[in-house]
Amino acid sequence: MNAPITPAESHEGYIVAKERILTNRSGLFGWGDASKHEVHVYDDTGREAPDFKAPTVGRDGATFTELRIAEGWSAAIVRR
Repeated sequence: MNAPITPAESHEGYIVAKERILTNRSGLFGWGDASKHEVHVYDDTGREAPDFKAPTVGRDGATFTELRIAEGWSAAIVRR
């Protein structure tokens, strides 16, 4: 499925859009608000890793995902 995105920020290794965050970096990701989101992680062959666990972290009323991925892996953090 090719879903359009509305880019808001572009950084080295990740893009923050209104609908989702796309990254090939580890880090703490979110929109700075309390929005819920789901995480899809892909291995270095592009296959989704459905059992990958990425904890949710709450800070000052905002919700983030703490993502730790290996070299060559990527993730899509989709706002619900």
